[in-house]
Amino acid sequence: MQAVATPLDVVYVSGGDRAETTIAKQGGFQLSTVSRDEGTWPDGGQVDCLLVDAVGTDERIETVERVRGQYPSTPIVVFTPDRAERALEAGATDVVRSRPGEAPDPLVQQRVENVCEAGGVPGAASQDAYTHEDLLSNLSENLQDVIWVYNLQTGRTEFVSAAYEEIWGWPRERLLTDGVELFYETVHPDDRERVRRVISNERSESHSHEITYRIRRPDGEVRWIQDRTFSIPEDSKQKRMVGVARDVTDERNASGS
Repeated sequence: MQAVATPLDVVYVSGGDRAETTIAKQGGFQLSTVSRDEGTWPDGGQVDCLLVDAVGTDERIETVERVRGQYPSTPIVVFTPDRAERALEAGATDVVRSRPGEAPDPLVQQRVENVCEAGGVPGAASQDAYTHEDLLSNLSENLQDVIWVYNLQTGRTEFVSAAYEEIWGWPRERLLTDGVELFYETVHPDDRERVRRVISNERSESHSHEITYRIRRPDGEVRWIQDRTFSIPEDSKQKRMVGVARDVTDERNASGS
């Protein structure tokens, strides 16, 4: 008989408006919600991870410090669009740089699973996570190419840059939520199987690839994409696939190919 995974016990520390979060939709969590103003919070031994709303005033950052004081060794993931560094200094293990109700569910779930797997040492992995996300965001926001990161183990898209919305015509949140199947749906039917094979081969090979394929935007327009991909090994396994996709439609049309 296959063992059933025990759901993670997650406590969401709300900023006051419990309706502002959609975290309850998260799969695999045993979720409870408390207000930051409540006098009694759950015992630390019964909590696997805390989610804290730190959106808005500096008082919310003080809530992070208060939570860390009460839960010195429990992983804490903080929602904060513009105070990530301060939240990490206050004791957050990791951050989600958006409001609770706006964060894609898979992104929140990934953050929680990552900090729980890492053991929840306060600040140990948080600075690396912040630096990684910050570098990707700063780099990608200044490029016309699409940068994306796909987890080969979980089957989730972990990051996609803003240029995706301009070239593909879909909101980034949909790709983060619906995953690789949405991506395959956008690929032209004549190119789809070839693209699937490239991604499948990345699971066992560490070679870089360059592939050119067509996509169909929501408005029906067809564009040509040149995608350079490579995998990032971890513990002798190919864990993540990274790509840089460029719109080469104009070049293809100019050459008549």
